[in-house]
Amino acid sequence: MTFPRTAINERGSYGSDWARFSNWRLVRPPNRPSEPQLTVIGKALSSLSSHAVVGVLGSTVEFRDLLAQHQVQTVVFEKSAAFHTSIEDQRRYRGVEHVVWGDWLNTLSQWRGRLDAILSDLTSGNICYQDRESFYDLIYCALRPGGLFVDRVLKSPERPLRLSELDQKYVHRSLSLETLNEFSAEYLFLSELVEDAQVVDSTRFYEILQSRSTHTHLVRLARCCELITPRGFMWYYGKPLTQPETTFGVPFRVVTEIPESPPSVYSGHAVQYVLEKPG
Repeated sequence: MTFPRTAINERGSYGSDWARFSNWRLVRPPNRPSEPQLTVIGKALSSLSSHAVVGVLGSTVEFRDLLAQHQVQTVVFEKSAAFHTSIEDQRRYRGVEHVVWGDWLNTLSQWRGRLDAILSDLTSGNICYQDRESFYDLIYCALRPGGLFVDRVLKSPERPLRLSELDQKYVHRSLSLETLNEFSAEYLFLSELVEDAQVVDSTRFYEILQSRSTHTHLVRLARCCELITPRGFMWYYGKPLTQPETTFGVPFRVVTEIPESPPSVYSGHAVQYVLEKPG
């Protein structure tokens, strides 16, 4: 099946206004870090000293709570003050934090050799293909020797999910937060729509999904899914990862590499890494 192609903007996208994620409380795993992921990260953090400084890419609540529990000084790299403010009531713990406002490609360079670890979850899709190499180089340079980079990476599926197969699966699913989060993950990020466009264009994808289906339940799911993944966003997924990109293009040492496991719908598609910058 062929769909109208989306023009790829190699220098950013219109999907940068994270204030549009006004329903972030409704977003659940696999679109947010899960308890198994946090367990892996907690073990990695246990090797850090009490004076460690850890960076978080974005305002990820789960990471900041975990660092507060470990009493680790935290540096949050965030672009959207509105989004940061909107999710503060979801915090469970409070620690020592410093927020660095701005685009990661601009702000990380100011922290060269100053961080003991950097935590990231599904951030690569926010970086256009042309800037990926620079992005990971900045992360590498921001770490001290022996520093850790923890990241979950979503890879393009070798066999994209066919919309007809997904239709058969979801036409019988009840309307729930679990269903909507899985619908978002599979239709928008793992389906043949991504294979064709080589980006996730939420506006265009919703137009296709809502125009092609004659089943009222599927149309309703697609409309409600906008609460989880709003229109007006673009993520850079869809191009197959080459081997250098899979290992982030910089000479990290792989400490842990854990493929996402069932029941997550990202099983077989996402991998969590704990990487170390050689000392």
